[in-house]
Amino acid sequence: MICPKCRSENSDTAAECSVCLYKFRFGHAYNDPAHMMHIDSPPARRRLMFVILIGLAALLLGLIIALSFIRR
Repeated sequence: MICPKCRSENSDTAAECSVCLYKFRFGHAYNDPAHMMHIDSPPARRRLMFVILIGLAALLLGLIIALSFIRR
């Protein structure tokens, strides 16, 4: 893995950079693009679609309740 601080190459199992002693988190460099969750990944896209769907359902339910009070 490449150290985000000094850009030196380290082993994939290193806990810290061998040059600048930067501490890696969770076995990889912090903000390492290879280990970050991207919106293009299927689980992230599925989660985003679920949140949007729940939000739209809540909005629709609120609209139905509001209209029922207006009609009375």
